[in-house]
Amino acid sequence: LRCVQAPDVRFLVAAPVAFFPDYGFDLDDDVVAELGLATADDALVLVVLTIGDDAASTTANLLAPVVVNVRTRMAAQVILSGTDWPVRAAVV
Repeated sequence: LRCVQAPDVRFLVAAPVAFFPDYGFDLDDDVVAELGLATADDALVLVVLTIGDDAASTTANLLAPVVVNVRTRMAAQVILSGTDWPVRAAVV
């Protein structure tokens, strides 16, 4: 994921279902409105990965996913409230 205005700003992201098939959450109405999400199909959910020294130490931030409106390409990193998803979940 790369910033259009500052191309040097980029993050390694992944679709969480590839590693965490039970991952899910409800978005706050304010976030839905801010991103202009009309339906759940409009949202692409990505998690930020932190690469460790080896594959076994790579983690995903499940507490703060990046939600992208696939129609408009607007995105925001959302800090989930009321969940116990970890900030550093092992992907292996």
